Amino acid sequence: MCGFKLRPMILKSCIQRPGVHLLICGMMLLLLTSCATGKVVQKTDSPSDPIGQIMEVQDLEGNSATLSEAFENQPMLVVFFATYCVPFIHMIPALNSIQGIYAPRGFSVVGISLDLQPNIMLPPFVEEFKVDFPVLVGDDRLKNENMTPHGRIAEIPTYWLLDPQGNLVFQAAGVVSSADLDKRIRNLLLDNRSTD
Repeated sequence: MCGFKLRPMILKSCIQRPGVHLLICGMMLLLLTSCATGKVVQKTDSPSDPIGQIMEVQDLEGNSATLSEAFENQPMLVVFFATYCVPFIHMIPALNSIQGIYAPRGFSVVGISLDLQPNIMLPPFVEEFKVDFPVLVGDDRLKNENMTPHGRIAEIPTYWLLDPQGNLVFQAAGVVSSADLDKRIRNLLLDNRSTD
């Protein structure tokens, strides 16, 4: 469910304007309620191989690689999103900031679109919302079934923090605190520096 105040406003507007607007309003409510409210999700049965080493992604030109190959085994924050998800749109400035601060330290924010037509939807979206981090597309199984090597992405946005080996160290869904993400990223980078 999408936890923003926009939902009641759309509902009120739909009640006041029945008829053709009902179909449009119903579609808007469906889109908004498919976004997540925000919660930390406990790790469950992890695959035996690190996620980053087995999860296939594509750029908008169709070039494929695993996450770890595409980002040369960097630690990363992976954000599964769709262009219609308001909580993700609200997080773009914070994610841009995280990318700007930590990219020089070998860290990357990576957006993975779950849109069914990413080649049509993403270029104007990235430009309009000034997305400053890489945006990729999942393989067909991810786009069509929201299925990853770690299981199904049930809510969007979903955030995964991966260490340099591609292991999932944290995941959350919905509205998350940028301060919490920043703290977790700093801790991950400190942990990796102490083990080098």
